[in-house]
Amino acid sequence: MKIQFCSGEHRFEGWFNTDLEFEGNEKVDITQPLPFADESADYVFCSHGVEHVTAPQAFRFFQECYRILKRGGVMRICVPSISRVATHLDQAYINFTVQRGYSDGDKRQSISHLITHHGHLACWGEDELKTAIWCAGFPSIISQQLNLSKHQDLRNLDKHGEVIGEWNNFVESIVVEAVK
Repeated sequence: MKIQFCSGEHRFEGWFNTDLEFEGNEKVDITQPLPFADESADYVFCSHGVEHVTAPQAFRFFQECYRILKRGGVMRICVPSISRVATHLDQAYINFTVQRGYSDGDKRQSISHLITHHGHLACWGEDELKTAIWCAGFPSIISQQLNLSKHQDLRNLDKHGEVIGEWNNFVESIVVEAVK
């Protein structure tokens, strides 16, 4: 089984697509115990979802993903990162934040909107995300690039760029994959 959490309007064929707000998705709350049997999933995927819950809730979600994944199963998590934006910030991204009303062109505002807007309740950096996932039980965690994976089923899933633009998605998103 392949499960996508927080899918929004990006539903994938052959996946069990979940979201609390969008029609056509199964209603699954990632802040609660997941309604799946132990070791029942081959893959779990969540893009731009865990920043909308608190860090402790995200940690418990990672533990639940570990529980439901089969041995050798893979969890792929994609989140925005303020440290990544600080590293890759350019004029195009600043213009994007101005056009969306998140910034007046100030570099700090162009980063801080990820903290203060969009319903975000937690900020993740790559090291913090990988450490939390490791603490949740995953022995193997690697950084990954958007839409790339050594696992065919996890390639080309990162659709946030369709919403904010591919360059903006590159500037702000980090991706990790963890193998049970």
